[in-house]
Amino acid sequence: MDELNICILPSNDITNLTIKLSQQLSKNYSTEFVLNQKDCIPHLSLYHVGIPKKNYTIIISKFEKLIKSLKSFHIDIGGYKNLDTFLFWSIKKTEVLINFQNQIIKKVNPIREGMQRMSIDEWKNDLSLSDDQLINVKKFGYPMVEKCFDPHITITRFKDIKDTMSVIKSLDTETKRMRVEKVSIGLIGPHGTLPKILNTFKLKQ
Repeated sequence: MDELNICILPSNDITNLTIKLSQQLSKNYSTEFVLNQKDCIPHLSLYHVGIPKKNYTIIISKFEKLIKSLKSFHIDIGGYKNLDTFLFWSIKKTEVLINFQNQIIKKVNPIREGMQRMSIDEWKNDLSLSDDQLINVKKFGYPMVEKCFDPHITITRFKDIKDTMSVIKSLDTETKRMRVEKVSIGLIGPHGTLPKILNTFKLKQ
């Protein structure tokens, strides 16, 4: 099975800000990982999916056709939130972004042939998921889909939930705007990290 992260890579300035914050937090708190530009790359996940290895070339072919119809767009980033011990930099959930994710999932979900990266019990043991998110896991193999889509850039994952909540209260909530010009396919690392980018596709301007 190939475990893939279909994602948006931040602009250079956003990438540098997320890495800087992740590194600063790791100096003062116990965390599971620290972002960098080599093997723990900042990103906005659209879909985590496990597919049969034989189907990887099919995904590439689907993307090459799909990307011709998708235009670049802006996203607004601002404020921080958490999912359990994860610290997220929040991204405004717009119709454009929702539609962008939906079009990708519509093309990719059938290619996984029902394959699941993690069992329901494994998801439950790792995160506190809602009933709707668990339904999404069964249907799409990923909880953050449709109305449960929660766009964000992960900064880090703390080992203690108390640290997560304490840090959120102390962070600046300034809003940043970024233009989305590419979508990438990479590997999924521990804690949903992005250790390697396999392919990148440029959107229409």
